[in-house]
Amino acid sequence: MQNLVRSLAVGRIAFGAAMLLKPDAAVRGWIGSRAASYGGTQAITQGFGARDLSLGAGTLAALMSGQDAREWVLAGAFGDLADFAATATAEDIPLSGRLIVLAMASSAIAISVGYIAAGRSNELAQ
Repeated sequence: MQNLVRSLAVGRIAFGAAMLLKPDAAVRGWIGSRAASYGGTQAITQGFGARDLSLGAGTLAALMSGQDAREWVLAGAFGDLADFAATATAEDIPLSGRLIVLAMASSAIAISVGYIAAGRSNELAQ
């Protein structure tokens, strides 16, 4: 499970950096070219990028130092849940972007819940 969380953290760092550096390109497939090209959308995308980069870096640092990363993972799962809900309820997101983001967010949430549950089980067993 730790390897999956590590991979998720690296993915957050990479995607976060892409959203910070190339916001239009990073979300074009998710929300469509027109919406991604707006300045306001790009500003919000960069904020999301900073969120993901920070969450990924914090998770990875905790894992690499042998510390418990559950708080970082929980914070990431909350963001993923918000991404999932917003994408599921948005009216004008292209179907392909909607399906990809829903699948990615679902996977990230499942990995996060598994990691948190495994850590909790280990605590209870001690």
